[in-house]
Amino acid sequence: MTQENISNYRDYIANKIFNDSEKVPWTTISKAKAELVKASNDSRFADMKDEVEIIKKYIDDLEKDFSS
Repeated sequence: MTQENISNYRDYIANKIFNDSEKVPWTTISKAKAELVKASNDSRFADMKDEVEIIKKYIDDLEKDFSS
């Protein structure tokens, strides 16, 4: 794959995950973070704090990787 193709795919993915439009059919970074906050405050997920933190770190890493 050429560097140009890689760059185009990264731009495409970044556009998807940072799009905060209400009408997008996929989960964005901000929506995923909002859902994690809900899960953190939901007693049904009290025993899953470690898993929530792992997911939060993954999302933070995605955000960092695609912000540049």
